[in-house]
Amino acid sequence: AGGIEAVGSMAARCSDVLGAIAARHPGGMVVAVSHGGLVHTACVEVGGMDGEVPHISNGSVTTLKCDGAGAAGGAWRVEQVGEVIVPR
Repeated sequence: AGGIEAVGSMAARCSDVLGAIAARHPGGMVVAVSHGGLVHTACVEVGGMDGEVPHISNGSVTTLKCDGAGAAGGAWRVEQVGEVIVPR
């Protein structure tokens, strides 16, 4: 399938990048922007949400947290998925 990244490749890239970000910013807060497919993959691959990820709308906020050293073995958890923030 020309031009379409394989799921396994995207999962590995997602895991590697999130691990590198966590290792570079231990205990920090980082905002990363991506498309819903990669956010969904992050929830499944590093957050362990196999089969339970709700729809991720454009412009929504998904929060992942790393407890530990990221690339060096920190545990990830999904705190929220696809929250749409409506200004008041």
